[in-house]
Amino acid sequence: MRKETFKVFITILLLMSVTSVKGQTGTTEYKIQRGESIESIAKAHGVTVDDIIKANPNTDGLFYAGMKIIIPAKGSDVKSEEYKEHVSDKSTIVTNVPDVAEAPSGVRTVKEADKRLACHNLLYQSEAKEYGYAFSCGMYKSLLISFGFSSNLKFGKNELFNEAFFMGVGLGKHIMYNDAFYIQGKIYPYAGLSGYDVIELDKNYKMKKEFKDEFIYGANAEMSIGFKLLDTKKGNSTFLNLGYLVSANKFKTKDIIKNGMIMVGLTTIIN
Repeated sequence: MRKETFKVFITILLLMSVTSVKGQTGTTEYKIQRGESIESIAKAHGVTVDDIIKANPNTDGLFYAGMKIIIPAKGSDVKSEEYKEHVSDKSTIVTNVPDVAEAPSGVRTVKEADKRLACHNLLYQSEAKEYGYAFSCGMYKSLLISFGFSSNLKFGKNELFNEAFFMGVGLGKHIMYNDAFYIQGKIYPYAGLSGYDVIELDKNYKMKKEFKDEFIYGANAEMSIGFKLLDTKKGNSTFLNLGYLVSANKFKTKDIIKNGMIMVGLTTIIN
């Protein structure tokens, strides 16, 4: 009887030990609220700022309201090879952690979120009845690459057709509000090729249509706003993009606002 009681007692102790260890090594997913700082979050969960940074190596020490982070269990020894490789001075990273409460409520920039952006837009110019497509993608920080084309889509015998293809590299800035709305601005020089129909008189003074092409260059500028449509399972966000594109062909700015193109499309923020 004593042996049976002893076995039961030992089994209970083992179960309690396993439960205790499991509780210590477990982690919790937490969404940062407005007005919170990393220091206040760490204090509320009984861990250190350094523990939180180690548990979230992909953040590069940058946090913002609405962001989901991993909170390690109390007393757990968080180890991350990626963190060790990336961080050589632990105290430097801790002092660089931004206090969420210091930032404007609900505001973050793409640089803070460390995201890549891909923008697809349809273009329309009402006066010339021109249509087009433009794509741009962030490459590094504020640097972006863009390309596109436009045409009046007139292919009839008596219609004058024109088209243009361009590609450029420039700068862009993307400011997010409450993770649901953004304002975006871009400017980039471009180069490309344009083709168009012209009417000329032949030797017999008869009108004939010829197609000509020429090298084009200049600068484009865009301003747009976006509204979040959905989040994917991979953590990417898709926004409806509405904006206006102006083009200074050969860097001439006359009537660029009047001859600008309306933009409607989708922007994807990629993790």
